[in-house]
Amino acid sequence: IIDKYYICKNTLYPFWNLGYEYQLNDIKQLCSNYLAREFGNISCDQDVFFGLSKEMIKEGLSGGKIRVNTDHMIRVLLEWAHHHQTSIQELLPPNTLFNEANKNYVLHNRQPMNLQHLMRL
Repeated sequence: IIDKYYICKNTLYPFWNLGYEYQLNDIKQLCSNYLAREFGNISCDQDVFFGLSKEMIKEGLSGGKIRVNTDHMIRVLLEWAHHHQTSIQELLPPNTLFNEANKNYVLHNRQPMNLQHLMRL
């Protein structure tokens, strides 16, 4: 019920933060799935996207379920990292599965990747 009726772009951070604060793993998983499902929409809203913590972003990226192209993914993650004055490296493979294209590549090839390869996906 929570993910269907209550979690939306504007309530994502408060629910996720509640999950972290009270160690509610089910809520954190719902929020992570919502970010993965709505990443294209959320990442275009800087107020919402920049409000997410590094841990939240990493959780959303970790499943490799995001359906946006790699160019968009790298661009918005670079913007997020610049805004937070941090390195994008922790958000990229092998730390996360990133998006569906990368997940499929990793599962089929199981080889280290570099940034040039990501740009070709």
